[in-house]
Formats: sequence, C-alpha cells, structure tokens
Amino acid sequence: MKVSSGILMVVAALALVLAAPVEAQAGGCGCDRAKAECPQAKAAKAAEAPRSFTSPPAVGTQATCPVMGEAFTVKADSPRAEYKGKHYVFCCPGCKPKFDADPAKFADK
Repeated sequence: MKVSSGILMVVAALALVLAAPVEAQAGGCGCDRAKAECPQAKAAKAAEAPRSFTSPPAVGTQATCPVMGEAFTVKADSPRAEYKGKHYVFCCPGCKPKFDADPAKFADK
C-alpha cells in the first residue's frame, strides 16, 4: 500500500499535538483559545486572587473584582470601596456603581 507524504505529515503533526502536555496547548485546558481568553485559566487565576483586603491593596497586587469575578492587577486608578471594614477594588469604573448600589450582594459573606 502506498501512502502519500502529505498524509504522513498530517499524522505526524497530530501525534505531536496529542502527545503534548495539556498546559502546552492554547489556554492550558486544551481549548483552542489563547491563555488570556481561556475560561478555565481565568477561573483559576480568579480563585487565587482575593476579592477583599483588610487594608487598601498596593498597586500591582492581584485581585478579583467582586462584581465581575475576574482577576486583574490593581492599578493606581482602580476604583475602590470600603464596606464593613473590608477594602474592595474593581476591574473597571463600571463595576463600582453596581457594588455601591448593593454592596451586600457582592461583598464577601
């Protein structure tokens, strides 16, 4: 049986992809999205970053927006709020008014 070189190349490439660890593929979970857009990578990062702080977080600190639930890096101009002695920072200016309208809904329990 004669097999074309094109088919052999496809089979070899597929074998390399399947043999690669999941972390080496796109988003780290095996999806075809870039790591920055991978939902599982975002969820893992958010799980590691705190939603609230006992004191105002420093610029460069990783935090999770209490409204959107996504992890981000605190900037000097990140919107902030204090509620029941805890400090919260937000990923964008649009999240703070939502928090201010109903802080109990978004604050740590």
